[in-house]
Amino acid sequence: MDTVLSNDETEKAEFLFSVREEPTRTYRSPRRLAPGDPAHDCDRLLPASRRLDWRFLLPNPELRNVLYVGPAHGALWESLRLFSASLTVVDEPQLVGGDSVGDVGGDSVGDCAATGSVAVGDASHKSNQRRLPDGPYDLAVIAEPSRETLCRTAEWVAPGGCLYVEARRRPWSGRSRRGALSRLKTKESRLRHASDLLATVSRLGFVEVDAYWHWPNFESCAEIVPLGDRAALAHSLARRTGGTAARLKAIVGRGLLQIGLFARQVSCFSVVARKGTG
Repeated sequence: MDTVLSNDETEKAEFLFSVREEPTRTYRSPRRLAPGDPAHDCDRLLPASRRLDWRFLLPNPELRNVLYVGPAHGALWESLRLFSASLTVVDEPQLVGGDSVGDVGGDSVGDCAATGSVAVGDASHKSNQRRLPDGPYDLAVIAEPSRETLCRTAEWVAPGGCLYVEARRRPWSGRSRRGALSRLKTKESRLRHASDLLATVSRLGFVEVDAYWHWPNFESCAEIVPLGDRAALAHSLARRTGGTAARLKAIVGRGLLQIGLFARQVSCFSVVARKGTG
């Protein structure tokens, strides 16, 4: 039996037929790009920029003279290297003491933005002489510091400059218990919770000290929520509706928020502070 189409149905059928006739688009893996290729720079800079979204919590998000305490690898270091006008990198063991590795401040080890530089500093305490190029600094960045490292880093922040600290809460396991005992033997104290960091940073002469929750983690952060704002935390938890597991976590999170324990359970958090000028 023949089917009779109305004018509208005929036009719709012709449209669908024309769409099916379009050539199929095939998406392949990105081609390997040369370092100088503009597309390479775009693909590299966008995620690197997102890794530094926390800079908009600072009074001035421009990264000028930056001290980074940590290893010269990883997403945080790479992002700082790309977006800081000047970056000095110091390993944590080197900062808190140990054998001198030589003052190579000023030796460039990589490009930093268009005109910036990256230097490796010697912050050893041998002969009570600490040598860091270009200090004091407008901003000091440090991840998961010990109490001693945090105190040493604070000394290199200029008055009015800022401190940014990242920390992760790790599950308490047999390995973490052994690590805690080892640190107690060596008198090294890690700061496990946001309250520990807030108290220590405040005692070091910093003001405007605030803690933030980075969800779901630092590397793929979609939200930065102030841990001291219950309304903001409740709003963020109310948005967790993407599946049964997410809803259960949100219910548990709201319960912890009600009894004041939520800040102690977040997996990734940061502290931002400004050094007093007095």
